[in-house]
Amino acid sequence: MTLITFAAIGSLKDALKQLFLIDVIDENGTITRIGKTMSDLPLEPSLARTLIEANEYDCLTQALTVPAMLSVEGTLLPGRRYIFKHVN
Repeated sequence: MTLITFAAIGSLKDALKQLFLIDVIDENGTITRIGKTMSDLPLEPSLARTLIEANEYDCLTQALTVPAMLSVEGTLLPGRRYIFKHVN
């Protein structure tokens, strides 16, 4: 008996499909050149791919705002007290 459940297998297939669609892996499951570059970035694959594309289109500075804002745990709004909730 294996530890991998059918649900886990489905999730794994979905994850591999996502990686294939953003060119991290090829049809054989081998990591691509872009995938190797993305592995150097400490970001979720979709965000890493976004930054690589932004660099190609000379808008990296603007695109860096997206992962920066998504990495903030609380919402910062002008005129309000900043409340950060820590989830354990």
